[in-house]
Amino acid sequence: MYLVKTKMRSSRIHGIGVFADQFIPEGTVVWEFHDGIDHVISPETLMTQSEVVRNEVERLFYLDKDLGVWVVPVGQGCFVNHSDNPNLTHDDGVHAPSVAARDIQLGEELTENYRRYDVASEEGVSEQNTG
Repeated sequence: MYLVKTKMRSSRIHGIGVFADQFIPEGTVVWEFHDGIDHVISPETLMTQSEVVRNEVERLFYLDKDLGVWVVPVGQGCFVNHSDNPNLTHDDGVHAPSVAARDIQLGEELTENYRRYDVASEEGVSEQNTG
């Protein structure tokens, strides 16, 4: 769940993106997993779903490297776009929060390096989001 003001709009990177709706100082926790609000889906549970549902989960969410489960962020979390030079970063570990890697200006698109936490991104990802 985002802990700062954000809004979604058209992105130059890919489709829809998440943008800062306030100035975000370097070091600010921007997103973190909230148990009971955000969700996880086990690969076993996902395999019981239809192909259409499986494809949507794989397109919109991420398979966490540490947990081995699909993480389903509530709200705008699935619309953050990938960048090889992101303005959000996080430590390795279970449900590590996303932190501003530098000052982020009002109206700036929030980006992450998917390769840091998403198993599927190890296969290669371009500058795009999952949504």
